[in-house]
Amino acid sequence: MPLVLIAGFGEDSGKTTLAVSLVAALRRSGFNAAAFKPLGATRIWLHPSVLRVSSERGYLVTWDGYVLSKAVDGDPEMVNPVAGFTVPLDPFKGSGYSEVLSALRVSSCTGSRLHLYEPRTLEAAPPSLASSLLQVLEGVDPKPLPVSRGGLMRVIEEAGLEAADDCLKTLLSRSDVVVVESNSDVAAPTPLTARPDLVVAVAPGRAAIYRGDRWTLALSLVAPHRPHAAVVEEIVKLLKPLKILDLPLVEDPLEGIPENYIEAVIEEVESLAEKGSTGQG
Repeated sequence: MPLVLIAGFGEDSGKTTLAVSLVAALRRSGFNAAAFKPLGATRIWLHPSVLRVSSERGYLVTWDGYVLSKAVDGDPEMVNPVAGFTVPLDPFKGSGYSEVLSALRVSSCTGSRLHLYEPRTLEAAPPSLASSLLQVLEGVDPKPLPVSRGGLMRVIEEAGLEAADDCLKTLLSRSDVVVVESNSDVAAPTPLTARPDLVVAVAPGRAAIYRGDRWTLALSLVAPHRPHAAVVEEIVKLLKPLKILDLPLVEDPLEGIPENYIEAVIEEVESLAEKGSTGQG
């Protein structure tokens, strides 16, 4: 079962659009293709719709997770098991401007769920954003637990990565191919995704295809003990792509990229499937 990793040069590089497009194209080709976003975080001031969706669902739902789940008619919680919301600090309160993770959900594939939030970050955020997020947090299940900013990151590094890879193993056992979208500019979001069969690195208007085993080797050189700490730019500098693609502008991710632009990726996946790849690099 091939594991295809979509990695990007930054948060808005086009990863979600490419992942949605590839899953749709593979399904049209007869594959039982799944979409997966191990870790995700949404800027709630850019995608305020996630607050409404989270209230309706009773758990935090990221924008990427929601879009991918719609593409595969799946559950956003299982498509994106580790989900966070970020808020900007209010520069007029004297703390300086930065974007900070303020709330987090970690879900397991067995049905357990944890919500956390960081009170000090919300106190330093613009009041309208803080009150909107707090209103959502009041309605999630289970109730969120307050933790420090460092506590949020420790949960991601430990329970979060483990939960994400457990869900990915389940998907790999049930699917012909799993398309995994990384987060931000991270070269491999979890230990299991550091062993892909194929990688597509995407930037606005461009993408490049890489062999999974070469990507794994480069990760071992750049970040041998913490592959999720490596960024895409560090890895691509060490590798020669199989092919570079031009990508069109797409307004709606769910409309997708026309299939003729990603034919080379589909052909690589079909070749891997014929060889019986197992998602282990």
